[in-house]
Amino acid sequence: MPKQPKRGKSAVAGDDVQPSDVDDPSFELLPSKSKALYVKEWDAFSSYCRIRSRKTRESDFHEYFTHLIDDHLAPATLWQKYSMLNGVNKSKHSTPLQSFPRLSAMIKKYASEHGGVTKKSKTFTKEQLQRASHGKRRIRDFVSVFTSTRGSNK
Repeated sequence: MPKQPKRGKSAVAGDDVQPSDVDDPSFELLPSKSKALYVKEWDAFSSYCRIRSRKTRESDFHEYFTHLIDDHLAPATLWQKYSMLNGVNKSKHSTPLQSFPRLSAMIKKYASEHGGVTKKSKTFTKEQLQRASHGKRRIRDFVSVFTSTRGSNK
């Protein structure tokens, strides 16, 4: 029987890892309220991959997310970490994680296999659009009649 995804945080970063400087200029673009969380996630990623000064590669992210998947994290948690790392990577290296399509494909596959619910946008049916456009014509006709009769009463 497959393990159920864990909820919550992953224990990736060790206690001996020195945290990044939150005031680092490359972190300026991060949301101020959650900057510390973004930096903490970046530190967990960089300590796992043992990178500090070099530019990150797709293989680094792939290896890290494979590790998180092996820890059976919930799909929503993976997407949260993806979002945080995306923000920091864009700030530090001007590279969005979307430029690594295999990474998002891997997370999507894991999410579909482990009960991750993808929200599909609701769309209007053809009939609903026709009713709405017909209703708009009625309102437009009413407004034009109302304004033309209102002006003639003077």
